[in-house]
Amino acid sequence: MFLVNNLRRTEKCLRIATYVLCLMIFTSTLSAQDLDPRAYARVPVDLTFVVAGLNYTYGGVVLDPTSPIQDLEAKVESPLLGVAHTFSLFGLTSQAFVALPYSWAQISGKVIGEDSSITRSGFGDTRFRISTLFIGAPAVTRAEFAKSSPNTIIGASVTVIAPT
Repeated sequence: MFLVNNLRRTEKCLRIATYVLCLMIFTSTLSAQDLDPRAYARVPVDLTFVVAGLNYTYGGVVLDPTSPIQDLEAKVESPLLGVAHTFSLFGLTSQAFVALPYSWAQISGKVIGEDSSITRSGFGDTRFRISTLFIGAPAVTRAEFAKSSPNTIIGASVTVIAPT
């Protein structure tokens, strides 16, 4: 029994090491940070949910000092609507997510010394994400999830932002 448990742990460690190695090899020239807590939510599989959000950004915009535009101020409102689905990927809890934001921007500043402003709106770039929880959240049904206790989880995700 002891040997079987050690063999299972070794297999799990090798599988995680393989995932990490693949991520390191294929993303060695990429770097980014995305602070989206929903990417690593511990949830049961076969669950689909809708995500809505709102981002409001305002303030001064830093430009190249040689630019003919000075004193640039912007206000940008971006509501977001998305859908996510959880599934089992090699026995691990995984999630696929797609979102589409819409943005309104009001921008003002001085162009060659003249006060100017402009308003723009439209769809933002579509966001696709796949995340997997490697440790602490095996793929479970809703009934199994209700019986389980929370654990520390470790996961990773890949996000693609497509220029739409």
